[in-house]
Amino acid sequence: GTVNGIYKFNKKTKKLKQVNLSLEIGTINSIWQQDSTLTYIGTHGTGLWIYNNRTGKLKNYHTQNSALISNNMTDKAFPYLEQAAAINPKNGEIQLMLGNYYDAKGDKNAAFKAWLAAFESAEVPVEDKMPILRRYLIPLAQNNATPEQIQLAETMTRVNPDVVEGWAAMGSISLRQKNYEAATQYFEKAIALDAAQFAIINGNFAISSGP
Repeated sequence: GTVNGIYKFNKKTKKLKQVNLSLEIGTINSIWQQDSTLTYIGTHGTGLWIYNNRTGKLKNYHTQNSALISNNMTDKAFPYLEQAAAINPKNGEIQLMLGNYYDAKGDKNAAFKAWLAAFESAEVPVEDKMPILRRYLIPLAQNNATPEQIQLAETMTRVNPDVVEGWAAMGSISLRQKNYEAATQYFEKAIALDAAQFAIINGNFAISSGP
């Protein structure tokens, strides 16, 4: 969802296709697909829209024609996301949205729990996981490793074993724990995936800034 409407992404062809919606829908700030039939669209200023994926019909609910007390749907969509997560807790995309919502509201514990569930899903793009992992790893440069850092990095290596950053993160965490043998093993796996960036020279780990 964007300020210019909704786009469908075809994972097989890797192409985007715009969904034909009303020009009045405005800025979209939340989306929840109940099933293969209905998609709920929360907006900023124009209320709640329900799109029928099969018929292409669109229906709008707002303060003047329904019981909505606000046309700004960020908070209104939240209970639906929680319900969807309870029905299908393995849906990583829903967990990712929940984590982002909790984080914006300042509930760091709930945000982490939802993000960790999102990391468990191979369907969540790595590009969406990496900013979260990097954010948690920033304090590692000057502090001991935290359980949250370990859980995220371990989950990344298990669910996305072909992603070099997960192994490098585990290597950095092991260095902080002074577990040099484990750190070497993790970094060796990182090197196997991307030797251009990572190398072990005379037992010391190094990161290259370029080829």
